[in-house]
Amino acid sequence: ERALVAEHALVAARVRDGFDMRHLRVHRVTRIENRWLLRRYKLALHELKEANGREPLEVLLFHGAKRLNMMHIAQGRTGFEPRMGTGGAYGRATYFALHLLYSHNLGFVERHNVGGGDTRYGVFVARVALGTVREYAYDTSSEQSLPPERGGNDCVCSAAPRFDAVSGIEGNLGHRRLGADRYARQYVIYESNLAYPAYYVEYST
Repeated sequence: ERALVAEHALVAARVRDGFDMRHLRVHRVTRIENRWLLRRYKLALHELKEANGREPLEVLLFHGAKRLNMMHIAQGRTGFEPRMGTGGAYGRATYFALHLLYSHNLGFVERHNVGGGDTRYGVFVARVALGTVREYAYDTSSEQSLPPERGGNDCVCSAAPRFDAVSGIEGNLGHRRLGADRYARQYVIYESNLAYPAYYVEYST
């Protein structure tokens, strides 16, 4: 039990660190138990290590969705399914934010009223295996459905090795909507098994 308390405190600290507001309150941290998704994710970690010759970088990132979609992600067998996405700055994929401020300010978090005029928000804190990452910085590439080739040729018919994920700050979105470029940092994956919905966090501001 002590280990679980420490684990939840670590996640809550990650939430606060990623949210540039003074009055953030974390109400609940729920650890998600989905053996099917976790087994797929651990296999993906192993395969990334074999393919790249080193341990993959694993990070905790934020992902928001509507309540019904969150239930499917947490309880189903597909997890974060890129094919269900509507596209974005880096194509049809699953998007994760480095900072909660991005998910919150752009309206990607789940929102519900709890009475008394109070509003709570919900967001996933996911374990994401990044492997090799293509850095886009300010650039975008909204037409792709696969990560780009490591050699620079983006033909979808090619069998050349591809990056495992991409990252960028989506043009000048950070300055326009979030106050600084660093808050717009996103990591994007194109395969569902590269992320696991580890926690669901409820918070208020």
